[in-house]
Amino acid sequence: MGTERQVMQDYLDALVKREDFPAYFTDDVAATFEGTDQRADGRDAAAQLIRYVHEGAFDARMELKNLLTEEGKAAIEADFTGTHTGEFAGIPQTCARPPAWTSGRRPPPASASAPRPTACAT
Repeated sequence: MGTERQVMQDYLDALVKREDFPAYFTDDVAATFEGTDQRADGRDAAAQLIRYVHEGAFDARMELKNLLTEEGKAAIEADFTGTHTGEFAGIPQTCARPPAWTSGRRPPPASASAPRPTACAT
């Protein structure tokens, strides 16, 4: 296994286990979520955004579909599933368990007329 692939696999393992995944970031990392205007630059900001999406906006779990690596570069395609527990991309919490959201595709919009819970049942 190449160095980039091993580093990415270790990063993804730390992310899934909710461990110290930012340790794998460079100081100039940029985190973005396709289909949204959300962007964070730098290790701390990127960690905060990713943690918010996985633990704040959603109680989310990732299932890796593809891990692509090349010298000095890496990209993932993953399905994200979980409960929508907080605002994300302008959509207030729904407490719904939407179908899997594949990275690179925006989740379907929530109905504007749907009731908005104040907290999700655990």
